[in-house]
Amino acid sequence: MFNQYFKTKHQSKGTELGLHMAYNIIIEVIKGSITPTNVTFTYKHKKYSGEHFYIKLPNLYEI
Repeated sequence: MFNQYFKTKHQSKGTELGLHMAYNIIIEVIKGSITPTNVTFTYKHKKYSGEHFYIKLPNLYEI
């Protein structure tokens, strides 16, 4: 999912580099973690499913 070549959209709809760049910044630069999970939820009486990202960042004041 965080691979720079992973695509969820048609080729003409953007580069899909957002997750890859976010992963690199959170993991490699900030030294945090990112954990994806599948979720389902209801909004205005309609069910949806998608991805939830839990991002944990270190206390930057201690670095």
